Amino acid sequence: MFHDWVSREVFGLKLSVSVAAQYNRVVDIRLTNCGMFLERAGEHVKGDWSDGGPVVLKLGGSLLDLWDLGERLLEFSRGRRVLVIPGGGAAADVVRRLDLYGCLTAEQSHWMAIESMSFNAELLLRTLRGVQVADGVEGDVSRWVVGTPVVLRIGSWLRGSGRAVAERIPATWDATSDSIAAIVAGAIGVESLILGKSCEPGGVESADLAGAGQVDACFPEFSRGLRLGWCNFRSAALHIRWLQSANVAE
Repeated sequence: MFHDWVSREVFGLKLSVSVAAQYNRVVDIRLTNCGMFLERAGEHVKGDWSDGGPVVLKLGGSLLDLWDLGERLLEFSRGRRVLVIPGGGAAADVVRRLDLYGCLTAEQSHWMAIESMSFNAELLLRTLRGVQVADGVEGDVSRWVVGTPVVLRIGSWLRGSGRAVAERIPATWDATSDSIAAIVAGAIGVESLILGKSCEPGGVESADLAGAGQVDACFPEFSRGLRLGWCNFRSAALHIRWLQSANVAE
């Protein structure tokens, strides 16, 4: 199998990604300066579902090691207009540790964590086929292309035309990428937010998820009014489990 290695520097850390290019699969990710090696995930059986309409997908940073992430992301997007907001993953964890050690101010940590999300957006663009990247989310969401996931470079947008949205995001680790995705969904008028995670949910309400440590502490507040769903991207078949809204059938 031919592997194409992609390397980038982020906050002084070298992130290398091995891609099985002909299969559109990330084989492994190595964050060399942190001693982290993420191994290839197992096989999966594809699901076949679609309910249409625009959604915001918050894609957990822990999923970047998923070897068939490209296939799964395209499968998720089938019949949907999807805006993908990646989590910060390992790079954001480094920022969090530096903040804990007192190396950064709260404002510096806040924006570096946001830029780690943008870095992961670039990583998805460079390593997966069939995705697009955007520096903003202005305009009519009905114009999004069905079946083509659009990955948001959120840092560029929040520093530019999305500055009003940026002002709503608290500079605290109590509001991480989950809350940011909820804020963005509300700001652009998309009512459905799906949390793409590596496990099953620890409850059926956002407060339950926060209590289980599966979302950040501010998420219940910022997700209020949204149609909230959960999708375990490591499960055998992709399936959205709708949360909060009792009138939404699974």
